[in-house]
Amino acid sequence: MTTNPVSEKDQIDWNATVIFDGSNVEEWFRFDRQVLRFVKKEYGDYGIKLWNGTTIEIDANSVEAIANDTYESMVKIKGRKEADINYWSVEFWTVDWQQKWRDTMRPLRSGTTSKVELVTRHSDS
Repeated sequence: MTTNPVSEKDQIDWNATVIFDGSNVEEWFRFDRQVLRFVKKEYGDYGIKLWNGTTIEIDANSVEAIANDTYESMVKIKGRKEADINYWSVEFWTVDWQQKWRDTMRPLRSGTTSKVELVTRHSDS
């Protein structure tokens, strides 16, 4: 039995977060360092990949490596016991399950936007 990758407890109020407005380059570097510290502490290396926009597409060839990243992140977020329950389930190793987990992390990529998207958007204006 696996747990649902999305639970109400895991939802973050992203409306309460500080958003960089692009008006001061020095602020950007400070903001980036703060976000990197936060995502590393909360989500491990997977959070850094999400923030930097360096995650790889989830498919049959990549799902095993991504599942291992998910496991490490899940240990930080939900604890080893729940992470182990998921790790030993067959569903955990599927593209669909991994996509659902990544979607719970989407605020790191689109709600607050990834670093890559912020830089691109700011340079286009």
